[in-house]
Amino acid sequence: MLLVAGSIELYGHRWAVEANLRNLKQTLGMDILRTKSLDNILKELSMFLLVYNLVRLVMPKASQEQDVPLERIRFADALRWL
Repeated sequence: MLLVAGSIELYGHRWAVEANLRNLKQTLGMDILRTKSLDNILKELSMFLLVYNLVRLVMPKASQEQDVPLERIRFADALRWL
């Protein structure tokens, strides 16, 4: 039974990682990089990660202000709010 519980927990972590990657790729538009040189690609990736982390930083505050669980705050909504 312990193996099943561990698998469920691992699946939950995998789901969270996939949701975060989806937010980066689709919501922020990182599915297509617009630059060609390595230096500019690194800058572009840095900006995507900066914006992603800023949105994730705001989400707990929005959760508190709206008095709802953090899981109910959507990444896209927090991005629009910013």
